[in-house]
Amino acid sequence: MLERIINVLKQSEADGYQIVRTLTKSHEFFFIKNKLDMNRAKEVVHNNVTVFKKIEDGKFLGSSSIEVFDSSDDDEMKQMIDKAIYSASFVKNPYYELASPTTTTANENASSDILAIAKDFIEVMQEINVTPTEDINSYEIFVNENERRIVNSSGVDVSFSFVDSMLEVVVNARKGAEEIELYRNYVSGSCDKTALKNEIEETLNIGKDKCIAVDTPALKETKVLFSSASAVPFFRYYTANTNAASIYTKTSTYEVNKPVNDEVINGDKVTIKCVVELDNSSSNFPYDSDGNVVYERYLVEDGVCKNLWGAQQFSQYLNLEKSSMVYNLVVNGGSKSVEELRTGKYLEAIEFSDFQVHPMTGDFAGEIRLAYYHDGDKITVCTGGSISGNMKKAETQMWFSTEVKQYNNYVIPAVIAIEEVSVTGIE
Repeated sequence: MLERIINVLKQSEADGYQIVRTLTKSHEFFFIKNKLDMNRAKEVVHNNVTVFKKIEDGKFLGSSSIEVFDSSDDDEMKQMIDKAIYSASFVKNPYYELASPTTTTANENASSDILAIAKDFIEVMQEINVTPTEDINSYEIFVNENERRIVNSSGVDVSFSFVDSMLEVVVNARKGAEEIELYRNYVSGSCDKTALKNEIEETLNIGKDKCIAVDTPALKETKVLFSSASAVPFFRYYTANTNAASIYTKTSTYEVNKPVNDEVINGDKVTIKCVVELDNSSSNFPYDSDGNVVYERYLVEDGVCKNLWGAQQFSQYLNLEKSSMVYNLVVNGGSKSVEELRTGKYLEAIEFSDFQVHPMTGDFAGEIRLAYYHDGDKITVCTGGSISGNMKKAETQMWFSTEVKQYNNYVIPAVIAIEEVSVTGIE
């Protein structure tokens, strides 16, 4: 099929093309309680085709992307591709070259036994310690083995395989006549059985505590600890601001070899590194979507922007020596242990309805669904209200635990503490 697509593209009026073909073989299991309700296996192919068209004698390069189905015949493909070329002729991006073949080799990854991975997930779920008041309502397991090939008109032709998995779990917790439901979605490569078991049993405890939570007090400004996946957006903020596209469009003010914050830093300075492979990540890609080799580099080191990353297009616009996307990020731990951070008066925010950090302004906010307020003498389980702040201020008084924790393709400090965060209660 790929050869047929290439033949149609070569006969078209496209000035360039790129094809990302992904074959996904998957096993899926659906459980109610701990009883298998349904399972299935499937095989799906996606052919994502991008065509390029030179505009004004090559001053600009337009592009348009479509999906071509294996079931399409040559005439159908030609019609789809011609429409995409027409659309591309209206997109006036400054000209850039497509990725070229490189002599650098990458680890193409070995295939995995996805049924064995699915079995690991099932065994974990069977081992979860439930109680009469906290239990598993249902869960669904999806394990995929992917074979990807990237081909373009400049001679790139690379292939690799990777595994990604997803576990969706619904937890119920009850206290008297009250019952709540919690949904969790765990994305990973394979299955880390110990970490996953701990996460789900912690979710059962969260459900138990939510049944007894009281209104969050109006604390105005206080130390707030983040010790769950809700902390990941803090570090996506740095990833977004080191993106070549953000620099080019001036939505980021970062400059290489300059501090990300010019203020005096009283806390820990951030260090974040892109790595090619990360155990149990769903994003172990040796090549990016342009066909460039993914390489390791520090994005931010000790509070200083060290390197940028990005797609072929924007990397060329900024004249970057190397070009590639980033997929796996590792953040260094800080100077204090979890135990040291959990001292004094503080609010530990565990769960939000949604927590976001705006990549341009640095504003962050979230509505509290569960938190623990430590006033020095007692611990109060809280819900409701919200927290808010800004990264520029937070960076000057942010502390990271020495211990780290992995959330799929991010490894981050297990606990992040930020001083003087605004907490709006509902008392």
